[in-house]
Amino acid sequence: MPRVHRIMRRYGLAGGFLGAALAGGSIAVASTVLPVVQPPVRPLADQPVKNNADKVSELQRILPHLDHSIDILSMEGEDAKHHREHALKQVRTARDEIQREIDELEHRKPGEDVKQQHERDKNVRKSAPKSYYDGLVTVDEYLHNSQLTLSRETGDRQSHRKKAMDAMQKAQKEVQAEMDEYAAAHPNVKRR
Repeated sequence: MPRVHRIMRRYGLAGGFLGAALAGGSIAVASTVLPVVQPPVRPLADQPVKNNADKVSELQRILPHLDHSIDILSMEGEDAKHHREHALKQVRTARDEIQREIDELEHRKPGEDVKQQHERDKNVRKSAPKSYYDGLVTVDEYLHNSQLTLSRETGDRQSHRKKAMDAMQKAQKEVQAEMDEYAAAHPNVKRR
């Protein structure tokens, strides 16, 4: 067995290159680039929240967005096809279901917080936002982000999460319809 082969056998491929270089010979090596294999990335929605405290924390992050959406929709003027009114009803339904889920996870009496939220809604200061369309865009973004957050939740025993997701999707459709109608009636609005 030639010296280069013995070095390669004993010290591996790197030793073979060194042995070939020392012996004054050359070795032809076929080079193959192997792709880097990344572990499969799990979509954010597939990553379950670990415990009840984490679930409550995630759900509580949604509530201010829904409250602000209710405030914006409450301040808007009436629209001819009542999209705003239907969206407002659906956002309230979504918020109520999320609050019920939080109450369930924290082992509290369901419904008390929902009543407080409805009282809060009655006392919202009624003043028109600076831009009707921008307010609708904000509500649309809140609903989209809330759905993403809610989609990570698991263990929906009373279907609160499902009901909230359904209500948010319906509200988002109504908001989008109102945005489309408003933009069509006001050509100077930059669509988003």
